[in-house]
Amino acid sequence: MGVRPTGMRRLAPWSWALARLRLAVVIICERLDQPRRGRRWLERWCRAPGAAPLLLEALALRCCADGDVAAALELFIRLWSDWGSSELLYRLLFRRRFRSAHARDHALLLQRIAAAEPLPAHFRAYGAIAWAYRTLEDQDPESMAAAVAPIARLAEELEADPGTPSCGREDRENRAKLLISCYTVLGRLHFSLEDFPAFSAVARRSAQLAEQLDLDRIDADVSYRLLSNLLRCLGCSWLEAWSRQDAAALAQVTTRIEAVVREAQSPRHQASQAREDHAGFARQVAAALEGLSLEDRRLEPLYPLVALLFKKKVDGHGFRTRIAPALQRYRDAALPGLPPSS
Repeated sequence: MGVRPTGMRRLAPWSWALARLRLAVVIICERLDQPRRGRRWLERWCRAPGAAPLLLEALALRCCADGDVAAALELFIRLWSDWGSSELLYRLLFRRRFRSAHARDHALLLQRIAAAEPLPAHFRAYGAIAWAYRTLEDQDPESMAAAVAPIARLAEELEADPGTPSCGREDRENRAKLLISCYTVLGRLHFSLEDFPAFSAVARRSAQLAEQLDLDRIDADVSYRLLSNLLRCLGCSWLEAWSRQDAAALAQVTTRIEAVVREAQSPRHQASQAREDHAGFARQVAAALEGLSLEDRRLEPLYPLVALLFKKKVDGHGFRTRIAPALQRYRDAALPGLPPSS
């Protein structure tokens, strides 16, 4: 998925120095309130076949900021094809604050990245996932529905690979981690669209994957980084089993969640450099599950768990106006005749 392109260029040391000098000229023009002049120089230098990646990245950033998605995408492809460089693309995909600060039209940019064949497959995949999360932020039903299909296809491809549950690749290229990411966002999309049969189907597929996962064969750092989303997937599986009043399935999912919570506290993950506190999240999930039972069909006890699954606060506007009413309708569809939640 991340094989370096053949025929990559090499830049002479003096060329790096010249690129830095040229970029300094652009920055000076911008500070002198002459950004158009600096931009013209930068575009001229980047038209050269062997343009330095430093200059290509600088122009790509400015294109993103200006909303020139087509030009930015072309530069991302050049950076990868000519230099094997993906650092800027990585930051745009995986650093939300960076994307918010440097890209004006996030949704279109992510959508184009997801469809850009010359880019590595894992970047295209995470482009589709990032785009899906953006549609969830915007709560546009048409965009959310459009985001489902590419991720569903990707999930099916990953499911068809028998090596996925024990994939030994590194973080962003790991197929098990990617499939878990697919399930996580698919579950949220289906729930937000109130396609409850599709949500339940993804929840059951998540439980099946959790049974197949071989975390011991996955790098310790990678397996730690996938734990929060795995718990979100299993939380949806728990909710699905609860909605069907399936005691056996609920017990099986609960056992699997407990195993993942223990895994999150394992000493083998203490050296992880992950930014997210996955062990802390696991403790939150364990606490949210305490006291829940199949017999209690009220919704309020579920709120802390559901809030964790969908990255919301129980007392937040989004939870009260969207998630809680959808949860009511999900329960009512599975268990008709119950009194409404307060």
